[in-house]
Amino acid sequence: MESSIINGMMLVVFIAIFSWVFLDEAQSLQEVAGLMLAFVGALIVNIRIERKR
Repeated sequence: MESSIINGMMLVVFIAIFSWVFLDEAQSLQEVAGLMLAFVGALIVNIRIERKR
């Protein structure tokens, strides 16, 4: 169950990255900072889940 939550959180990050690469959408500094924060948060949650097992 936790992995599906993490995948859902990462989906937003990947959509933003792919829209920038393939659709040439501009990303502001705040948007990039938010994406990085979401990515790091998802990694932290994933690491904590792995340690509990």
